[in-house]
Amino acid sequence: MAPVLGAGLGFLLAGGSLLLQELGLLTLRWSTVLPAILIAVGVVTVLAGVVGATGSRDRHSPDAAP
Repeated sequence: MAPVLGAGLGFLLAGGSLLLQELGLLTLRWSTVLPAILIAVGVVTVLAGVVGATGSRDRHSPDAAP
């Protein structure tokens, strides 16, 4: 789930940026924007993984309430 969430966010950012650039509403330097998008995708993926792992550990621990 986490990689899908991160990739989806990256595609939305890239697609929205391309659309705004084609409409003349935004000027971007892709040599800067592309690495930023990749970093954002990585951060979202890691955060979603951490949240998922924490939730999974809480559900499967012996101390968890029924």
